[in-house]
Amino acid sequence: MSIDFKIVVPAAQAGDKAAQDLLMEKFYAWSVTQAKTVARDPEQAKDIAVDFWTWMFTGGGIKEYDPEKGAFYSWMEMRIKYKAQDAMKKQKPKLAYYSEVSDPNSWSADPSGRLGAMQDLETIANGLTPKQRDVFYRLLEGTTPKEIAEECGMSEKRANDLVRQVREAIYKVTGE
Repeated sequence: MSIDFKIVVPAAQAGDKAAQDLLMEKFYAWSVTQAKTVARDPEQAKDIAVDFWTWMFTGGGIKEYDPEKGAFYSWMEMRIKYKAQDAMKKQKPKLAYYSEVSDPNSWSADPSGRLGAMQDLETIANGLTPKQRDVFYRLLEGTTPKEIAEECGMSEKRANDLVRQVREAIYKVTGE
C-alpha cells in the first residue's frame, strides 16, 4: 500500500490520529534503520526512533514540514538523522575501550594518553563532519577501517580516507 503524501501529511499536520498512525506504521521500521546508520546500536536506534515519532506528533515536528521546500520522505530522513546525531552528541564516548586496545602499535591505540581528556574528545568530535564523527567514535571503540567499511557500507578506500581525515583532526587538537 502506498501513501499519498499530499493527503496524509496535511491530515497528520492537522492532528488526524489515523493519518499519524498510518505514517508511523508505514515508516517506524525505516526510521529505526535510519537512526541505526548514525547510532549503530539497535536498541539506541529504537529509542531514537521513538523520540523522533514522539517529537513528530506531540512536539510539533510534523508541523515544521513545508511541502514547498521538498519531499516529505527526504525531510523525514534528514530529521531522523539529526535526532540520532543529537543523541550521539549527548552520549559520552567510551573512553575505556580506547585505552584497552590490545595492540599498542595499532593506529587506534593511545599509549601516551593524549586523548584521555574528555575535553579533547569533544573538541575533536565537534570539528568533524557527521560521517567523520561516526568513524571517530568507531575508532575509539577499536573498530578497524575494514570493519568500518563493512558496517557503513562503504569501500575500504573510503573508510581509510575517513580514518586519515580523523587522524588529521586529532593531530590538530593534540599536536601529536
